[in-house]
Amino acid sequence: LVALWACGGPREEELRDGALSLVPPHSAILKEQRGDCVELAPSPSCIRVHFLPTQLGLEQRTAAVIKTATESGWVLDRRELLPGGMDLRFHREDLKAFVSLGTDAQAERCASNRTLECADTVHVEGDYGV
Repeated sequence: LVALWACGGPREEELRDGALSLVPPHSAILKEQRGDCVELAPSPSCIRVHFLPTQLGLEQRTAAVIKTATESGWVLDRRELLPGGMDLRFHREDLKAFVSLGTDAQAERCASNRTLECADTVHVEGDYGV
């Protein structure tokens, strides 16, 4: 275990800053959750942010996240359109990020519903070398 701590990795503040750097400007943040997502890593090893964007269209929301991410030093690794929405994956330094954006229909249905079920999500976890 001592060797694991020596590997280092991002601390909570770095995880939080990383997650928030992927949320497009003017989005409403509903909730931040800290978690232990990386086995044997210091706690917390991940942060999840649920947010409501200002745009409704999936392509607009995708473009806003990619623009925000690029401006914050993130590199886009994967962009995949799925039946439930868009899945984006990024990396930066010792962080990796997963962004899930709901479909156009979900965004329209949820336009006035400020619940976690209607939010888009950013999940950032550290690379701890484990």
